[in-house]
Amino acid sequence: MLGSILSCWPEAHEGKADLAWGGDLKRAIEVARGADKLVFVDFTGKTCTNCKLNEDSVFSKPEFKELLKKYHLVQLYTDTVTQ
Repeated sequence: MLGSILSCWPEAHEGKADLAWGGDLKRAIEVARGADKLVFVDFTGKTCTNCKLNEDSVFSKPEFKELLKKYHLVQLYTDTVTQ
C-alpha cells in the first residue's frame, strides 16, 4: 500500500506556484542524486485545508518559489491511492 501512496503522480506536472512537481519519490531521489540536488517532499492531500493554504499562500511567494527551485520537488498525496 505504501508504494501506491508514494507514486500517486508518476509524471512531472505543474503544481501550485508554477513549480514542476513530480509524484514518484523513488524516481525523484534517483534524478536528484544524478543532479547533485536535494529532494523536497510536500506531503499533501486533496481534502487537506492546511495543505491547500501552504500551496496557495506560501509556495506561491517569490522567495519560496526561488528557494524551491533548488530542489527536486515531489508531492505525495496522503489521502489518495492509485493502482
